[in-house]
Amino acid sequence: MNKSYWTLITLLLIVFSSCKEQTETPTTTAKIEELPTERAIIRGFSVKDSSGVMVKDALQALQTVIYGDQGNELANLFYNRDGSIAWEDQYTYNEEGQKSGSRYFEKGELKITYKYDLDDQGRRVGFRAHDAATGVEMYRGFSKYENDGKTRIDGTAPGPNAVVQWNYEYQFDEQGEETGYVYIDANGNRFPSSYEVRSRDDQGRWTSRAVISDGVVKAIETRTFEKLDLQQ
Repeated sequence: MNKSYWTLITLLLIVFSSCKEQTETPTTTAKIEELPTERAIIRGFSVKDSSGVMVKDALQALQTVIYGDQGNELANLFYNRDGSIAWEDQYTYNEEGQKSGSRYFEKGELKITYKYDLDDQGRRVGFRAHDAATGVEMYRGFSKYENDGKTRIDGTAPGPNAVVQWNYEYQFDEQGEETGYVYIDANGNRFPSSYEVRSRDDQGRWTSRAVISDGVVKAIETRTFEKLDLQQ
């Protein structure tokens, strides 16, 4: 059996069993060329006070990230409360292994395609979004980097000559791990949040972190990694 067969079968298994706590989920119809080898399941919880400590309460968000045999992020799936897929992003890479585009799906149907513009370091500095059915450009996105690349500021514009609305700012540490972000509304008001890592796995990847805003824990996120055995 060829690589494409195993890729399709693995994706069906990933979507079907992405969270044992959820109901049955529909499968994805999109093709990914790189062989999936690992998935990360991210759960977001509201919090409650337990003797002065903020702890996990109710599940609020569920996400699955799929990684390939070359270490690339292949897909990002977001789920509804009932376990069905709300939307899905799948990524493409150029010959240099740089992320060069993505495809956005709703209920298994391709809706939007994205073509990335990269700088000489392979970082995304812009993108163009096109309607998948008509090919018409819908809007554009832009990214700029500051603080030696440890800050990325993202924005969008409705067209090539429109004013860019910068609405998110992300912070990263020396290893490239995200440490926090700032939401910027249309009036320029800034709403910062930071991450406090509470646990890591034996590879140093975070497995539990608190989301903090205004000095208060607003949410707790957990992340578990699972290897995908294609021989089964």
